[in-house]
Amino acid sequence: QSSLIYTDFLLGTVQNTIEIISVISFTHWCVSNL
Repeated sequence: QSSLIYTDFLLGTVQNTIEIISVISFTHWCVSNL
């Protein structure tokens, strides 16, 4: 049970990190094309 919660937390963290990287990449792309 404990490891399942940890895995769920880990997946959530990874998903948040990917979203942040996507936003940063998109912002960088927009700035580069101004």
